Amino acid sequence: MTHLPSFYKVNLYNELSRFGFKVKVLFISGGSVIRQGDFTGDLDKVLFDYEIVNEESTYEERNKLGSAFNLLRAIRKTEARAVLVGGWDYLEFWLALLNWKFKEKMVVVESSVYEHDENSTIKNTIKKLFLSLTTGAVVSGRPHKQLVERFGYQKSVIISGGVGLINKPSVRSVGADAQKKRSKLVYVGRLSEEKNVGFILEAIDGVEGVEFHIVGDGPLKTTLMKNSPENVIFHGYLSNDKAQKVMASSDILVLPSLSETWGLVIDESVAIGTPVLVSDRVGCSEDLVKKFEVGEVFSCGNHADFRRKLDLLLFNLSFYKSACDRLPYDELVQQQVLSYEKYSIDFIGFSTNKGGAAIAAKRIFSVLKGKVRLRFYCMDIKGQPEENIYGPSKLSWTGNFFLRIFEYLLLKAIYPCSPVKVSLNMFGSSWVKRKVCESNSNVIYIQWVNNNTLSLKFLRN
Repeated sequence: MTHLPSFYKVNLYNELSRFGFKVKVLFISGGSVIRQGDFTGDLDKVLFDYEIVNEESTYEERNKLGSAFNLLRAIRKTEARAVLVGGWDYLEFWLALLNWKFKEKMVVVESSVYEHDENSTIKNTIKKLFLSLTTGAVVSGRPHKQLVERFGYQKSVIISGGVGLINKPSVRSVGADAQKKRSKLVYVGRLSEEKNVGFILEAIDGVEGVEFHIVGDGPLKTTLMKNSPENVIFHGYLSNDKAQKVMASSDILVLPSLSETWGLVIDESVAIGTPVLVSDRVGCSEDLVKKFEVGEVFSCGNHADFRRKLDLLLFNLSFYKSACDRLPYDELVQQQVLSYEKYSIDFIGFSTNKGGAAIAAKRIFSVLKGKVRLRFYCMDIKGQPEENIYGPSKLSWTGNFFLRIFEYLLLKAIYPCSPVKVSLNMFGSSWVKRKVCESNSNVIYIQWVNNNTLSLKFLRN
């Protein structure tokens, strides 16, 4: 259950459906007064079932009592036994958690510790009560996990690494040009108080060799235009495609927000190949910007720190652009998708000739497919992408083959009289151990590893 059919949520739910989840989405409303153009996803091509609770009104203008009754009717019709609510700030989310029909009640937390106010005793008490009704939480990143921990939350918390999936950019950033006379900065987003765009106008005022482009609209547009220096260009609202072209032609995207739950525009900028400069109040500053070195983080409101980080970015622009190019986008998508799974089984089978282990694992896969989330690692069987069957590369297979020979020789050197044999056509247990440790599954099922006691002991440890 979520507020609006935003494009990034629609993309996420489509991807969940591709991964085998049976998804029904309840959108509280179909549109918003403050959201423009292509913010809404295309609901004509979705892979999941959905219902708009308030079809006749926007999100801000809905009748909350009527919305509550519509929601209860929608819940009564659904066959779902688990619900994920997209926040804790509205009556509809409370009604969903209080409903007896759902056995699993998860909350998606996109607020971070950066917005937390210890002095708001009443609000914090209400949030604690809301969390007590849930069975687990999916949070966007580490600052968001820190928020629920502030409330003493002891239940399952899974970090998804995002708030949704962007539309893959159709353009790419050009390479760094050391001969350019002016560096081009860009801001893309709403022109409102919390976005703190006026801070950038102050920070670059009088700075030579910098050009600042502003893409977006909002209540502060007129004020910002009056107070802007000559090196600032306003583009107004642009469609997503046109905004991405401006981002691709820029050197750095800046996001100086006083409060930002995540900052999806950062995902877009990095995917295009444009490094970012964000305030330390932006939700993705830890899990995306710092972790993957795709930009710099400055202290919010600090002009000197902003200029220092800007100089650092411009001086090392090629490094940051390369970091953007190396971002493991597909892995991050998978992390978000898999964070929503409640039940999954990992099959790890090994064989070079579709032997017994691999065949048995694939039979179990065919029986359980569609009932639980599956990931199946096998040496020789590679299925279609939607089947989630993974096999190694030839290089990986060869490396593990020689590692297994080394393990065997080591075992024989230590225990010359040992009757233990070794299966050279299988991965070593170090690979299996790594896959087990990486998995967030509730159940790990290993069909067959090997009969090497040394390796099995290593795995058990």
